[in-house]
Amino acid sequence: MSFERFVRAKCVEMVVKQPEASIRANGKIGFNRKASEEYNLYDFDYVVLFFDRVTRIVGMRFINDCEEEGACKLSRGNGGKELYISAKVFLKRYGLLRTKSYSFAMERILPGLNGNPFDDLLVFKAVRQQGRPRI
Repeated sequence: MSFERFVRAKCVEMVVKQPEASIRANGKIGFNRKASEEYNLYDFDYVVLFFDRVTRIVGMRFINDCEEEGACKLSRGNGGKELYISAKVFLKRYGLLRTKSYSFAMERILPGLNGNPFDDLLVFKAVRQQGRPRI
């Protein structure tokens, strides 16, 4: 008999090389550590959400002004390392709420690109084929 040793990865995020957002089954949108660090998300307290119905792209503008229309509180968990927003109403309105959690690659869109009138947006395409089941 020949046995092979199974060695578990120390941290799931070590495997993830790109910034990702996840739509969670509990109605939250979370951000992996790579996204939080690369896009300086720890510097913000609120998020304004956008949705393009044609391309099914979710846009997010991170802000610090709680008075801005549509501002959602950016919550922190796990000692401040985990960032997420409660977005159940948003996800339901646009048919994005799922029974399983999925992760999607994020990218930054600068002003003027793809019709973006804002300073800059972080976006992900919320199509199941684009996402991967969250581990």
